[in-house]
Amino acid sequence: MKLKLHLFLIIVVAIIFANTSNATTYTAIASGAWNAAGTWDANGVPDNSGTGDVVIPNLDTVTININFNINNLTVGGGSSGGLQFAKTDSFSVVINGNLLVNTGAIFKVQTNTISGSVGVAHKMELKGNLTNNGSVFDFRSGTAGSTLSVCNLLLSGTSNCTMISSPAYSGTSGDFNSVTINKTGGAKVILGSNIAMSGGSSAGNPNCNTTLTFISGIIETGSYIWICQTSTAVNVVGYSSASYINGAMGRGMSNTVGSSKDFPVGDANGYELFTLRSTTSGLATGHYAIVRCIPGNANTGSSSFTNGIDKVSQVRYYQVSYNQLLGSGATNMSFDRFWPSYTYDDGVSQGNTNLRVAYSTNNRATWSGMNQLALPHTTKHSMTPPTQIKPDSLLPTGVGINLTSGGNSIYFALARVTGTTENTLQTSVVLHPTVLIEAMYVAGGTAMLMTPSVTVELHDASTYALVESQTSTLTTLGVGYFTFSTAVNGSPYYIVVKSPNTVETWSATTHSFASSFLTYNFSTGLGQAYTDGSNPSLALHGSMYCIYSGDVNHDGYVTGDDYTGVDNDNTNFDYHVANDVNGDSYVTGDDYTFIDNNNTLFVQRQVPPGAPSFVAKRVINNQVQHNSSVK
Repeated sequence: MKLKLHLFLIIVVAIIFANTSNATTYTAIASGAWNAAGTWDANGVPDNSGTGDVVIPNLDTVTININFNINNLTVGGGSSGGLQFAKTDSFSVVINGNLLVNTGAIFKVQTNTISGSVGVAHKMELKGNLTNNGSVFDFRSGTAGSTLSVCNLLLSGTSNCTMISSPAYSGTSGDFNSVTINKTGGAKVILGSNIAMSGGSSAGNPNCNTTLTFISGIIETGSYIWICQTSTAVNVVGYSSASYINGAMGRGMSNTVGSSKDFPVGDANGYELFTLRSTTSGLATGHYAIVRCIPGNANTGSSSFTNGIDKVSQVRYYQVSYNQLLGSGATNMSFDRFWPSYTYDDGVSQGNTNLRVAYSTNNRATWSGMNQLALPHTTKHSMTPPTQIKPDSLLPTGVGINLTSGGNSIYFALARVTGTTENTLQTSVVLHPTVLIEAMYVAGGTAMLMTPSVTVELHDASTYALVESQTSTLTTLGVGYFTFSTAVNGSPYYIVVKSPNTVETWSATTHSFASSFLTYNFSTGLGQAYTDGSNPSLALHGSMYCIYSGDVNHDGYVTGDDYTGVDNDNTNFDYHVANDVNGDSYVTGDDYTFIDNNNTLFVQRQVPPGAPSFVAKRVINNQVQHNSSVK
């Protein structure tokens, strides 16, 4: 019986393998319509199952006149061959595998001949690689508002795809219309050459407009550029931390006047929006400004600093340049506004006014700080969208810096005010905790009475060793931001909270940063903090969970010893923040309350076994409490 079952399974697997590895190949044998039997070999018209491969050899040209769904598509045999959309209707095609247009071949749309047409938009969904070596690759042809035909490209699927268009760009070579990026499962679009989207008129059918739409997935340009020639600002849409350009983007600015454009660029670690304003005309469609995000240290190692800054970003910087493309655009263009952005990994501390932008016109040898007078900036963390810092325009306003096509570049980086240190400008992660301090929360009713200073530590998941410690303030609602420069994405850490008069509190389990960010809320339940069973992990007041108050002397217990400092300040009308347990800015009898309560409850520090400890146990004899220290 077992042998029969074994043989049956072998046969089933063999059948499945045979069916998946022997997909039908449909080869054109004559020029003609896609749906005509005489166009194809003995296998007939491609079956629309999505698994068949299609080959159009030299000399034959096939006209797409139906919707179809295939696997791989090869156009041309190395010297000629062609594929074109029909002139009389719009069609949708799906290519589940790769598209290859060989040397000398043609793949194009044709101007439409539909009476009264305002434009025809074909669609092509591609899940694999696109390689164009052909003599003509033209997805936009005709007059906008009448004879125009376009093919809009959707890049989808769950695997990376590479785009290469090797012939020199022209209006009929490597000319894409709209492109939508919708890669899922972490898949990317990877460039093997510059890719250029057309910049034609937007008159007529709006579906014919040249639009770059981001839904999901990243375009990774490497040393190349994704070029969007359209000068219409709204024709680049949907960009976010989940879908942007990792590397360089080119955008048409304006053919008549200066204009402002957003460049959704970033690097492998995240999305950083950059806004650029030109002050002169590009004269004709085809020109484009380029913003490239470059990961790494903006300081060459010997850079000098002027105009009030003493450090530039060690995380990333930007290169801005200009190109007239086909030669019909302006030979140079001037720019005066440069607005970069930042997010959690940029080494920017929350809530300060000492962040600046610097620029360099000599290949980063000298960095000059930009003024921040018109729009003073207080740092704030955000990812969707990243936070933009908007320095004053470079003088003279309306003129700025002139860039020559294919020539000079200008560089930009985050910088900090001379003598300040809160913005490290080095690779970092940000923890966004919510922590309520018991006595301060109860005294405040619905929020803490003060904005307390707390220290947050990250401890290694295995050894419990301290990785990094940062001190910052919480809002009265317990919300804070803590920037760490040693911790990294993907590594698990215990989160430990300390303050001048609370019991040290550990997170219940370890947690990891993702995209340089981690949020953690201690106030939502007992399960948020670690407990060894000696006490509930947190104190419940109303519906909120708080870390225990009362450990004024930081020995790990709330005991009679913690009264001492409070009693001294109360008697002498003195004030030390550690003794102001309830945060009302006075040290009085009210501050005894939580020491007394938590002393009665035997509240103590609770940590995982093996965690660093300066206190071994609490010995209770005859109602007298003692502390025993061990190393």
